[in-house]
Amino acid sequence: MELSLHANATTTPKTRAYIQRSRKSVAQLAAELGVSETTIYRWRSRTTVEDRSHRPKNLTTSASPRLKKGPFVNCGRRSNCRWTTSLR
Repeated sequence: MELSLHANATTTPKTRAYIQRSRKSVAQLAAELGVSETTIYRWRSRTTVEDRSHRPKNLTTSASPRLKKGPFVNCGRRSNCRWTTSLR
């Protein structure tokens, strides 16, 4: 199994599971693992040890009306689409 962590991850899934199982105090765990107490609280509140997505759920920008129309003409079906070079 290949482990893929984001660049700023300070814990691994194994460490996160240890945080969730441990009965030690938050301060003791933070000192032992070299992470903040906030990190301990966050991993204890989660039900999984996997990283969450860092992509935005909703984009705050929108396409211009010209781009929303799209460069396709006669697209009843994908196989029937013709590409047009002008975006009027």
